[in-house]
Order: sequence, then C-alpha cells, then structure tokens
Amino acid sequence: MQSLHLPTLTLLLLTLTLILTTTTTTSSTSSSSLPPTVKFYHPLSHSFVNESLLWQEISSHSVIFLGEEHDHVYGHYMEHLILERLIERHREAELLHESHHGRGGNAAAAHGNSLALSLEMFERDTQDWLTNYLSNDVSQQAFLSSSRPWPNYDTAYKPLVESMKTHQFSSVLAANVPRRYAHHVTLGLEKELFDMPDVELTYMAQEILAPQKGTYWDKFYELFKDQMPLEKIVLYYRAQCLKDDTMARSIEEWWNASSTQSHASKQVLSCTGGFHVENFAGLYEKVGLKLGEQVSRYLISIRSYDPSKPFPDLKEFENMGDLVIFMPPKRE
Repeated sequence: MQSLHLPTLTLLLLTLTLILTTTTTTSSTSSSSLPPTVKFYHPLSHSFVNESLLWQEISSHSVIFLGEEHDHVYGHYMEHLILERLIERHREAELLHESHHGRGGNAAAAHGNSLALSLEMFERDTQDWLTNYLSNDVSQQAFLSSSRPWPNYDTAYKPLVESMKTHQFSSVLAANVPRRYAHHVTLGLEKELFDMPDVELTYMAQEILAPQKGTYWDKFYELFKDQMPLEKIVLYYRAQCLKDDTMARSIEEWWNASSTQSHASKQVLSCTGGFHVENFAGLYEKVGLKLGEQVSRYLISIRSYDPSKPFPDLKEFENMGDLVIFMPPKRE
C-alpha cells in the first residue's frame, strides 16, 4: 500500500475537520439559534416553510439578494448567519479540491475570489480603502475614517466585513454610487454629472435606466406622490435608479473579472435596503440585464414584525421575493 505524503495527509485531515465542523455548525445554526418567532414565508406556495429551504436555496443560486430594513437589529443577525453559511460552503469546496489535487500557486487567490459580498452601504470611491483593510494594508481606524461608514456600521455591517476578512475572502464590494452624485441628479444636474473627468465616471453607472412604467416606478410614485410634484419625483426616481445601475455595475464587474480558478461556483451576496430589490425590481432586475438569465438569482426579504400583535397580512408579501423572513425587532 502506497503511503500518503505528509502534505496530502494534512490536507485530508483539514478537510475532514472542516466537514465535521460545518455539519455541527449547520445543525446548531439552523435549529437552536432561531426561535419559533422567526418565520419563513414562501410566496409561491402561499405557505410557511421550514428554514431548511433557505439553506438549500442559497447554496444553489449565483446571486443572492438580501432586502433589509436598515434599522432591523435581528435582521442584521440573519444576514450574518447567511453569509457565514456561504463562507463555510466555499471553504469546504476549496479544501476538498486541495485534498485531491494539492494546493497550487493560485489556490489562495481562487479561494478568495469565489464569493463576493456586495454592500449598498459603501460607495465605489472608497473601494481601495475597503480592499486595503481586508488585506491588512491599512488599519481599521484609517479604513473607517476614510470610507464614510453608515452610523450603525459597528452593529449592522461590521460583522459581515470582519467575517470576510477573517476567512480571507477579499471581495467585499463598495457597490454604491457616491451620494453626492445621486444628489446632483435630484438637482437636475445629470448632464454635468456625466461630463465629469473619466476617473469620476468610474464611480458610477455608465447610464441611468429609469423607465417611468412598471413595478419599480409605480412603487416609487406611490411613495412620493403626496410629498412633491411629478417633476421632482422623476428626478428623485432617476437618482434612485442611478444607485441601482451603479450597484449592478459593481456586481457585473466582479462577476466578469473574478478568478476562473475557483473550484466552487461563483456567488454574490448582495445586501441592500428592501426597496432596491423587492418585487423582483430595481437592482434585482438590473443584475439580470447585466449578467443574463443564465445566472440564477434568489431574492430574500427580511421583515420585522411584532409577535405580540396580529401577524401582518400576507397578501402584502405575495410578490415580495422568493422567500420572506419575518423576525422580531431584536433577538430574544
């Protein structure tokens, strides 16, 4: 019987350890950590489902959209659970490959490029700061002082960034357009915006796609019709669409540039406010236009509800997404 070389044996042991750890973590994450007040609604079947459907679906789709309520504390915890599950999947796939084929020169790069986290909460002109922080080339203080993090970064989004950093996944996308550009559009200065120097143009979409028809426009108009005249609504709608178009560009660029050396199917986890993606509109629709229908998408809406009050009318959520997760405001 031929003996195993030490590196091969070590990789096999690491793989076995990861599989056992993943199995244990999966069991504890998907059962004991989520109380019965967390409910999973499947609009297509008009029924509540077991959370095992969530873990199954996120493993089988390429781009996963999480539509959040920005101040939903428990919802941010759910986002972190989903990201951790995806990280486990990609780590396991890489270790399995290494156990059979050895660790080649591009293995580390492939590992870090198989999964991307796309965040509305960072803007494209801060990408270098985010990338350099992930690679330990700048301090956390320097990163935060230069990247304009949201006020609730520490509790809501830091856990996501730190999980990617800890597990050496280098693709965290500062996906959004700089807010000053969106503000230009609301002021009617769109032409001046697209006349900026080339370097500035790299921070935003190459065009604004904002048809004044369909689900997205209808939702936007309904939201603002009693607050401002139509002319102003159109400008704000175009600014909203600029954000979606820019985030779609960020995802498309990563998808096309990410390493083909990866041995796990490429995936993107996109975190935005629910309005950007719900009802399969906005960013969800625009990523489909960029990547094509052959790249599968899955939409999860995470909604807050009060268990002490009557449950929300499910008719409001029939076309909200592929899965709607109802959660109390905070962990119990």
